[in-house]
Amino acid sequence: SLRERYGQDEFYSMVGPILISINPYKWCDIYSPEVMAKFRGQPANEMNAHVFRIAESAYNAAARSQDRQNQAIVISGESGAGKTEATKIIMNYLSRVTQESAAEEAALSGEKRGLEQRVLDSNPLLEAFGNAKTLRNDNSSRFGKFIEI
Repeated sequence: SLRERYGQDEFYSMVGPILISINPYKWCDIYSPEVMAKFRGQPANEMNAHVFRIAESAYNAAARSQDRQNQAIVISGESGAGKTEATKIIMNYLSRVTQESAAEEAALSGEKRGLEQRVLDSNPLLEAFGNAKTLRNDNSSRFGKFIEI
């Protein structure tokens, strides 16, 4: 059950292609570059439930597969559930993966890398508009976001 997994510090579970995450309300060392590297290039069925699994699967389908299809990741949940953090983690993963791919292929210039960082840096600005204090979250969004990378 989710309660048992949470008690074991396992905050992610998969239900088919859907990732269920439970906000641990504490910092966990499960988003480091070392953890990221474990997901890099892996098939989805060989990865543990994790937000990096979703990001890597989307990246594989968009950039590596022969038919290269556009991908969408929908993040939803209650106020304070960690939607903004999940978005930042996914954007960071995709930025790192594309930077690594670019370095491997020598395809991206330093200017494009700067653009990726600017997209990541823009999130706090976007969060500043339309937010309100709620019982669970001092900075809760009052709107949906669409981010295209």
